Amino acid sequence: MIGSLATDWKRENGESGIGNFITDAQREAVRADVAFMNNHGIRADAVAGEITKRKLFEILPFRNTLVTFTLTGAQVRTIIEHFIQLQSRDRESVQTSGIRCRWRKGADKKPQIVELTVNGEPLDEQRLYVGAASDYLMGESQRYLGIPAPTLDYTNQTVFGVVEQKIRQMQSIDSTIEGRIKELP
Repeated sequence: MIGSLATDWKRENGESGIGNFITDAQREAVRADVAFMNNHGIRADAVAGEITKRKLFEILPFRNTLVTFTLTGAQVRTIIEHFIQLQSRDRESVQTSGIRCRWRKGADKKPQIVELTVNGEPLDEQRLYVGAASDYLMGESQRYLGIPAPTLDYTNQTVFGVVEQKIRQMQSIDSTIEGRIKELP
């Protein structure tokens, strides 16, 4: 046993507790501002209770390398707009960390971002932000994030490894859905 789950980890097309935990682990491991994880990279759910290294490998069966990269604030906005478009079409979405967005459909039915923050501060479109994700996701950045792949810096860590480390560090995990990207009425 490497830790325990206080709540079930269930994959969702939108935000999920398991996705929040994985992206938070990535972001924290490299001290990034934001992090991303594609939903299809999360391969299994886990019920509350003990979590073993074997179970974690069922959830994250790939040896994807954790990479970092630099994004402008304008690129972060583009990523969130792309994310909202994917969700509105019931297409595969991406889990996020470090980002909070509130949006609504305008009179023209197009999404309008009402609030967009990175680590609690309003997004600055001119600022540079450090991102973290798997090398796989960033190889498919146009598909998942709606932007061309930025220059990547490869770490000596895997996504699996940083998630395992965070589980061992916390011991008891109570992941929740926080409404990181939320549509307003």
